[in-house]
Amino acid sequence: MNKKLRFLFTALMALFVGGVSFAQSEFSIKFQNSNSVVESPQGYFTYNKGEGTAVSWSSKGKHKCTYNGETYSDVIKMESATQAYFTSTAKATVTIVQTTSNATGDKLKFDGNTLDANLENTTVTVDAANTCNIYTIANVAVGKHTITRVSETGLAYIKVVYTGSVMTVLDTPSISFDSETGEVTIGSVANASSIKYTTDGTDPSADNGTDYEAPFIVEDGTIVKAIALGDNKNYTNSEIATEEVLLDITSVATPTISSVYGTFALSCETPNVTMEYSTDGSSFIAYTKPVTLFEDATVYARATRDEIVSEVATAEVQAVSKGDANNSIVLYYDAFDVETVDGLSTLVGKGDAEGYSITLNNSSKAWSSANSINGYKTIKLSNGAQNTLYLPSGVSATRITFYSYINAATGRDSGWREVGELDTQYDDVLMGAWNDAANPDVRTYPLTGNETSINFANIGEQLCFYIVLDIADARAELTAEYAPKSMSVIEGEELEQPVLSIKDEEGNDVSGLTVTYESDNTDVATVAEDGTITVVGAGEATITATVDGGETYKSASASVKISVVAADAVLSVTEFTEVVLTKENIDGNGYLSVTTNNWNTGKTYGNGKYVGDFYNMSQTARQLSIKVKGAKAFEALVQNSNAGRTYTVTVGGGDAQTIDHGATGVESSGIIECADGIITITLAGTGSSVYPVAIKLYPELPVTKSISAAGYATLYSDKALDFTAVDGLTAYVGTLDGSTVRFTAVEKVAAGTGVLLKGDEGDYVIPVAADATGDAAGNLLVGVLKDTAIEATSGSNTNYVLMNGESGVGFYKVSAQGFTVGAGTAYLSVAGEGAKTFIGFDGGTTTAINGVEAASAGEQPAYNLAGQRVNGACKGIVVKNGRKVVNK
Repeated sequence: MNKKLRFLFTALMALFVGGVSFAQSEFSIKFQNSNSVVESPQGYFTYNKGEGTAVSWSSKGKHKCTYNGETYSDVIKMESATQAYFTSTAKATVTIVQTTSNATGDKLKFDGNTLDANLENTTVTVDAANTCNIYTIANVAVGKHTITRVSETGLAYIKVVYTGSVMTVLDTPSISFDSETGEVTIGSVANASSIKYTTDGTDPSADNGTDYEAPFIVEDGTIVKAIALGDNKNYTNSEIATEEVLLDITSVATPTISSVYGTFALSCETPNVTMEYSTDGSSFIAYTKPVTLFEDATVYARATRDEIVSEVATAEVQAVSKGDANNSIVLYYDAFDVETVDGLSTLVGKGDAEGYSITLNNSSKAWSSANSINGYKTIKLSNGAQNTLYLPSGVSATRITFYSYINAATGRDSGWREVGELDTQYDDVLMGAWNDAANPDVRTYPLTGNETSINFANIGEQLCFYIVLDIADARAELTAEYAPKSMSVIEGEELEQPVLSIKDEEGNDVSGLTVTYESDNTDVATVAEDGTITVVGAGEATITATVDGGETYKSASASVKISVVAADAVLSVTEFTEVVLTKENIDGNGYLSVTTNNWNTGKTYGNGKYVGDFYNMSQTARQLSIKVKGAKAFEALVQNSNAGRTYTVTVGGGDAQTIDHGATGVESSGIIECADGIITITLAGTGSSVYPVAIKLYPELPVTKSISAAGYATLYSDKALDFTAVDGLTAYVGTLDGSTVRFTAVEKVAAGTGVLLKGDEGDYVIPVAADATGDAAGNLLVGVLKDTAIEATSGSNTNYVLMNGESGVGFYKVSAQGFTVGAGTAYLSVAGEGAKTFIGFDGGTTTAINGVEAASAGEQPAYNLAGQRVNGACKGIVVKNGRKVVNK
């Protein structure tokens, strides 16, 4: 049998009552935990909560014991509505084992009587070493027996041993009625001594009810119950039969509408009706429990039975107004910390609930949490608990609303007994939410606005609830904020202290208020009374500053998250760094990681530059991460065999960026900026086989430059630049050697240095140099940071600009009309006014055409007097090897 079904339904009683007999005379059940209940035979015992809902099991070993060498853990937790019951068909001896691991003073009840040595025919064995009490009850009579509790405890074991003759359970009587007259007939039962019945809702027994002798008349809606009584020798009593007598009717009574504090309930004199209500007179809703209105309304109600509909009742229901309230606060379990204040269990508010507290005025009980209502974890009350809600200074409450459910089965007299000074009048509007967090009972109560505290109490069973309090807060708003809100530091480094600002509604700084500080993980970071944060170890900690606004301001709080990273788990970048993402590098560095082993082995990418085993991100769940400090930008280089594939890049906790791989081979993601501090860069697959090859990390935002098909460009930056790691790009500075302009390749240049660039057509990313090294003395390239107009000459210098003109790519003399040099570029300024109009390039060297010496060894090119390159055998005057030559 599925044990879970036994937890949920009371129909199991039919397994051992009403004709079922058990051949054996000993029955036992072991509650070792919810998944391993051992019962012999199954079906003899029933255990649930009030015969209606699932049983509760203790957790974390709260109730446990050892009995007869067996360990019992997570046994049945006996709550107020929990029952374990059985029906014996013979006189018996019953053994019950109760755990005492939680509180030895807790008691069980047997058939409603406290189970101890004072109970007739009962002996008690206290086994303190094994944390259990063993109760043995002799001469237990035939019939149904129930085990409940006085206060919470654990039930581990029950055994029933028959000591008398087994009796036969009598058949359950049949009840029938005439729907026209209301005449009730109860069928005879073989071997019954007599039949007893009741019509007042109580259970008939040998001592309760009327002997059935002949049919009798009852009114519509009467509940008739009947039992067949045995002789207690050979036959035992039957199960109780129940029947509701419903007569043929011609009309249904008009419902009655009762209301209190905005909550209305419906009732009807005609039994067994369904009722509906409406607030607009046309759209009716099924009525199941009392309804609370938050605006005044006319309520309409009707009742239906046997397709007969009553007249519609109406009533004006006045909602509880929130008055001058300008705000509301939700008080639920997670808005508090549980503390003991003055010996009482107290919920102390935090966050938005700072300054509020709720005291449970019973020092032997503590607060606990329960299921959520509307997403708010509820507060769980003890039975009949007295409570006080305390308000912060300056807060005026105008209305209180409880969202509740009762932690018990239906049919018990539970609910809010009092709220403040108000009579809740439950005789008219009973509480209607029973063990159903998804369908809470809602109650509103008016407040005067002068309360500094609000008393409230429940009756009957446990209540699980949260509160919405409508308030008028005369105190001014206060804002507290840390800047930054999160910080990362490497273990062993000194933390730069975050700044806490406290401001009023106008944004003005506020001082003189009391601030308290707290760390939620002192193994990572501690905070002193003055707010100074000290790093202790690796991990994460949240530092919270709580500002007491006093009577002038509302309290406020601010938090800063401190992440301390182990020294070997982060890469500190102080200069341009390229990390090649081979398996060897990833396995050997703690700042690199992959989600699973999936390597493409023995590969060569980037025209032989990158060699090794590379990670294959062929599935969306595969990703590679690198933890970095000091990088303000990066670019990922990824290899792909087919164009059109994609991968994603994520920086820190930001959104993933999808990168389209437009071509085959190694391709860059482009420059991606990132924030200061320690970040995690994650590359992830999107289902395509792409391979992260390297990641370039820039401590400063790099300079980007495009070169056209001409193959040359100029560049000027106010940053020192490093060209050593820029593949396919060469940078030159120009100097004057006598009357020759020479361009010399450089690897690094200081800030403010104009350079000539040579490379294939494309976009280039140039890192900022960590130092300002680079010999650029006498550099003829003059740079500009913004568009700048220049003239043909500057003093005694002749100015040239890089162009792709009629004579090819080179520096052309600026015309008399002048020229505008673009931002971030450079022009050539050469001493002397007699220079030619064009300076061309040859194989990476540049020669001025003004009687200059060769710029490189070997045969030099020839130029005509216009500066155009010509064949060395060209007729006429040409310039060759720095001298004018006449070719005939």
